[in-house]
Amino acid sequence: MASALLRLFIRALEACRVGGRYRQKTYAMGAPRVNLDKALALAAKLEDDEIARKLSLGK
Repeated sequence: MASALLRLFIRALEACRVGGRYRQKTYAMGAPRVNLDKALALAAKLEDDEIARKLSLGK
């Protein structure tokens, strides 16, 4: 993952030096398979549960 990100960054820098513009490819992801209306609330709940677990372990 980090190496792919580094390669992407280097290609962007090289494109800027040459004078061309770097363009990121986009891909269609399709329709979501789950309801995303409450995704933020779910993420917050999971994070809260993880913090409570770590606190109970004394970390």
